[in-house]
Amino acid sequence: MDEWIVAGRYRVESLIGIGGTAHVYKAVRVDTGETVAIKMLRPELSQDASFIRQFRKEAQIAIRYHHRNIVETLEVGDEDGGLYIVMEYIQGNTLKDIIKTQGPLSHAVAVDYAVQIAEALAYAHSHQLVHRDIKPQNMLIDGRGVLKVSDFGIARVASVSTMTMTGKNVMGSVHYLSPEQAQGGYVDTRSDLYSLGVVLYEMVTGRVPFDGDTAVSVAIKHIQDRVIPPRRIRENIPPSLEKVILKAMQKRPAQRYQYAAEMINDLVRTLEEPDGDFVKLASGAVRMPSGSETENEGEQKPLVYLGTGKKQGKLRRKLPRRVIWRRVLIVFLLLCFAALGVLGVRWLQLRSQAAYQASLITEPLPRFIQMEETEAVTLLRDMGLEALIQTAYSDEYPAGTVISQLPEPDVRMQQGETVTLTVSLGEELLPIPNVEGLSLDEARTEIEAAGFQVGAVTVQSSDAPRDTVLAQSPLPAEEAVLKRGSLIDLWIARDAEGGSQATMPPVVGMGEQAALDYLESLGLTATIAGEEPSEIYAMGLVARQSPEVDSPIDADTEITLWISSGILQQWTYEYAARLEVEENDTQVVIWFDENGPDAAKIYDETLGQGRYGPIQLTAVGTQGGNKTITIYYNGVLHSSETLSPKEEES
Repeated sequence: MDEWIVAGRYRVESLIGIGGTAHVYKAVRVDTGETVAIKMLRPELSQDASFIRQFRKEAQIAIRYHHRNIVETLEVGDEDGGLYIVMEYIQGNTLKDIIKTQGPLSHAVAVDYAVQIAEALAYAHSHQLVHRDIKPQNMLIDGRGVLKVSDFGIARVASVSTMTMTGKNVMGSVHYLSPEQAQGGYVDTRSDLYSLGVVLYEMVTGRVPFDGDTAVSVAIKHIQDRVIPPRRIRENIPPSLEKVILKAMQKRPAQRYQYAAEMINDLVRTLEEPDGDFVKLASGAVRMPSGSETENEGEQKPLVYLGTGKKQGKLRRKLPRRVIWRRVLIVFLLLCFAALGVLGVRWLQLRSQAAYQASLITEPLPRFIQMEETEAVTLLRDMGLEALIQTAYSDEYPAGTVISQLPEPDVRMQQGETVTLTVSLGEELLPIPNVEGLSLDEARTEIEAAGFQVGAVTVQSSDAPRDTVLAQSPLPAEEAVLKRGSLIDLWIARDAEGGSQATMPPVVGMGEQAALDYLESLGLTATIAGEEPSEIYAMGLVARQSPEVDSPIDADTEITLWISSGILQQWTYEYAARLEVEENDTQVVIWFDENGPDAAKIYDETLGQGRYGPIQLTAVGTQGGNKTITIYYNGVLHSSETLSPKEEES
């Protein structure tokens, strides 16, 4: 496809998926080289103001949460009227693809994947988020076997009552819908656990529990039909695992697992007790005992009158006193057992929650940048974390030191999670190409392809064809290497009629006198136009030149140089914007007031109703001192705030 840049910094490389609400693309962030996935909302949905508002709201919610088994949401934005979400890119297959290619999974593998999904749900549910679309197509598994749940884009706050079916519009895949979703009822965390039960059913049997020709027929089966027990399809499924699946897939939410932590405990226990009978399933109905089971044979039961009005005169046999007390005792014992069961479940839940909290690292991640690799790895292992090492060349950091880390410093993580460290290989040194005998254009191509730039081009009288490279500096040699981006100077041939015409060499960055002497050695004369501040070059260095590099020149060309008066002093201002928008389609513009009328626009977005933030904004000033941030809603001043510079750069 033609080059497509999203938000000015993501270069789209390929289409990797098509979903019900969006197309997903693989992209590369041009400034960092990071590979990401971008979900672009389908164009036809961009006309639905309600959907767009919910899309923005839920994407902003997802950005705040981080877990090793959840695909990370990086940012949300608007591109040419279309909404997009930038997410972590996972190199691997979906769980659906794995089931299709491998067939039914083993007990251990299925439980491993199910536990990872349940841990992601436990984290989301603890933050009042319901996924609502749990299915194997939304499970990505990388090369290390780590499963990540994606597509929290249609998750909603659990406390909000929502309808999942409106007419023929069914959100998510119908094969994994809970009965309450299929009926358009209230959805809570237990709906996700039902869908997880369906996914687990498919993992161990190789097929979904309910199928049909239409979405409606499948939805009705979720509501009405009994599921075929998994062991009738595959006998080698452990009985305890079958019961876990059947409990998760109970029609009534109250009879399922109530918390993801409960399901995790039972899943892990199936590995230790595959034939165990520790999973208790609720019976469909309580069977009332018959008279022969509760009373002595032949015993006469006295008659009493019950009821009034139309019911008056109906006879019912009065139960003996001992039978009544026996039933009272049975009911009392049942209530005691039920209370003990509730307390037991609560104890398991608290134990699971306590174990989860205990697994959180009490110390935030330190800053590993500039730290030696061995020191950083040792520190991570002492914290109970794993280190994934990547390497990259760096001109700034010595070889063996950490260049960057992910996650950033100060993030708290769960024990066993992985921190990615990028370690410097030092400066990238490349072999010097041999371009002698090539034409100037060919030499330039070779030099740039090798990772270097053409430096000064000097004309020399020669009988060789015009513009043939006669010599170069530095010279190529077997062991010679040069830093990437370095300059290679060339001497080219010109015949007698060619005069002294050449191209303008680069002198920016040289000292003033060194530049003048260098140009004089080439038979050229330069004048100093004056001084000007520079953001790059220190005082006394050439900050600008005319003509520009590689422009055609001869001995009579007027060359002008400007000398730096010093690096332009700057101050950095950071602002965390928190916005509360009361109406849809509100244009929010934030200005940074540098010096009166010379204000800079640092934020301009059209937002829907809701709360946003913190949105991290950065501005640079050259005057120093406090500055003013002003916020406008639809052109009307909403608020203002005074900022102090974060730090002074010189």
